[in-house]
Amino acid sequence: MKPFITLCGILLSLSITAQQVRYNTNEPAVNDSAGYYLCDSNVTNYSGVTGAGVTWDYSSISTYSFDSFKKAKAEDARKSQYFNFYPYAVNDDYIENHLHVFSKTTANGRTSYGMQLTDENEGDILITYDGHTDRRYPWSYQSTADSSLSNCKIVLYPNSSNPPQIKGNANGIYSSLVDAYGSLSIGDTVIADVLRNQIKDSIRANLVIAGTATLIRTQYEYYAPGMTFPVFIHSHVKIYGAVINTEYSTVLSQVKPKISTGVYPKNDPFVIDVFPNPTTGLFVIEADPSIRIDEIRIYDMIGKIKYVDDRPNHARQQLDVTHLENGVYHIQIMTESGTSVTKRFVKYRN
Repeated sequence: MKPFITLCGILLSLSITAQQVRYNTNEPAVNDSAGYYLCDSNVTNYSGVTGAGVTWDYSSISTYSFDSFKKAKAEDARKSQYFNFYPYAVNDDYIENHLHVFSKTTANGRTSYGMQLTDENEGDILITYDGHTDRRYPWSYQSTADSSLSNCKIVLYPNSSNPPQIKGNANGIYSSLVDAYGSLSIGDTVIADVLRNQIKDSIRANLVIAGTATLIRTQYEYYAPGMTFPVFIHSHVKIYGAVINTEYSTVLSQVKPKISTGVYPKNDPFVIDVFPNPTTGLFVIEADPSIRIDEIRIYDMIGKIKYVDDRPNHARQQLDVTHLENGVYHIQIMTESGTSVTKRFVKYRN
């Protein structure tokens, strides 16, 4: 990976004097890698900010207080455990615990053969198709790529011991549009000449033994000059059907945000305790008696909301999280004064 500080210095020196043009050489090569900070998934996606010379302001975006970090890497697709589903792919570009895209890049464009989505609750979801062009070169502002996805296959590996394979046929549509270029602010860093690619796909599957299921993904990828992976990603995925029902957003940034949720000045009297930790199901949130808790939210490790209580009115609250799977979670506690704190806790069963 390129040294991060040096890279930020290069980006800061750029100006938005010309629109960026990208070629096949801008695609990640095998063993290229990057690191992403997992950010607050509730921030706006700026879907309506399109056109030439626009500004996207994420200067106040937050990470989680523990600075959760995700690794992105380009690998030889043949090394993937799922390569038999994507035999024509050359590259496996992935962001850990989030998304794999299997593709082949030529001088004219990039052909995708499918993707693997990982959901903490549903497991690995594999979608394959015969191959479609999702990017044509040269690639610049207002470039488009649209495809009908027919003869698709979908395989679901649920999270359980000795999981059954749920298979089915699928079809859908895919669209890619470079809808804007401009200036992107993240924390104290301003990056100029950024291209934004908007990806939308909708896939409907008929699953054996599981009925129908629909997957809808909307993803915004921000590309900075000189970087092979997007500098910023805002993704929203919804999957619903007879036995599958999940929805989550993921926000990732290569540039470290300025503010971390739950980090307070040393002289801030606002203190909240969460105990016992770890917990088997019941735990207590306790604040100073002068504090009125306004809302409580629990997130899993990928930023998906697992629990919301917007009616607490005491400084001491008891929560029952018996229904949650074993794992690490983050609880965000907000007060009527607008202050909030995020803490981590572990849920386990005896």
